[in-house]
Amino acid sequence: MRNIKNNYEKIEGYIGVLLRFGVVLSIAFIIAGSLLLVVFGPGVPLKGIPAKPSQVTTLNISLQEVASGLFYFYWLSYILTGILILIATPVFRVGFSIALFVAERDWLYVFITVIVFINLLIAIFLVPRLA
Repeated sequence: MRNIKNNYEKIEGYIGVLLRFGVVLSIAFIIAGSLLLVVFGPGVPLKGIPAKPSQVTTLNISLQEVASGLFYFYWLSYILTGILILIATPVFRVGFSIALFVAERDWLYVFITVIVFINLLIAIFLVPRLA
């Protein structure tokens, strides 16, 4: 029984490190983007985003545009990368949980966690295209 408790404590420790790392990395990108905005000004908007205020979704800006903006130190790319990391962190946590439950052969939790993972992926990739 003590061995199972130690395994769960270890798993919780790994998940905690993953969540903290994702949040800290996200904050670092958002702060870097904010500093770039203050230092260099707004500059030219990314191709998919109109100059006037609008919703920023995966429909009007691609990951390739965001990634290429990082190399040019474009502030919005850094802020969007931080937001994407913040969104991806709990998704990675669920994926990590699936792997851990498979390793423990806890098939009920594998099944439940896979359903949660599929729901997250649908909400992130499919639902914005339907709106």
